[in-house]
Amino acid sequence: MISRKGFVERRKQNRFKVKEGAFVEFYKPPLFKWGKPRIVKTASIIDISIDGLAFQYIDLKMLSFDFYELSVFKSAGEIKINKIPFKAVSDFSISRLSNSKLIRRCGIKFEKLTPYQQSQLRRLIQHYAG
Repeated sequence: MISRKGFVERRKQNRFKVKEGAFVEFYKPPLFKWGKPRIVKTASIIDISIDGLAFQYIDLKMLSFDFYELSVFKSAGEIKINKIPFKAVSDFSISRLSNSKLIRRCGIKFEKLTPYQQSQLRRLIQHYAG
C-alpha cells in the first residue's frame, strides 16, 4: 500500500495515537559494569503498536548515534518498559521552528521483545492509546 506522500506502508499492526505524557528514552550503556546507563535523549511518542512506534524530536540527528535499546514510559512512573531492542526504519523532517531548528519524526521497529515486554506494551496501548 502506498500512502499519500509516496511511502510504502510496511506496518503489519495498526498504530494507536498515544495520550499526552508518553515518552521514549534513549540511553548509552554505563561506562563501568556497575554504573547506570546514561540517558542521552527523551522524546514524545506520537503513535505505537506492538511492533513499533513513532516519536518526534527537535533537530538532533538521532540515527547517527549508536542506540540499540530504548525505554518507553508513561509520565508519573505508571508504566516503564526498559531495554527494548529496536531498529530505526524512518527519520524525516515534519516542520521547522522559528529558530530554524527542525522537528523530525522517527519510526522504529521493535526487535526480539521478551514476553514481559510484549505484555507491558499491550498494557500501555490498552490504557494510554486510542
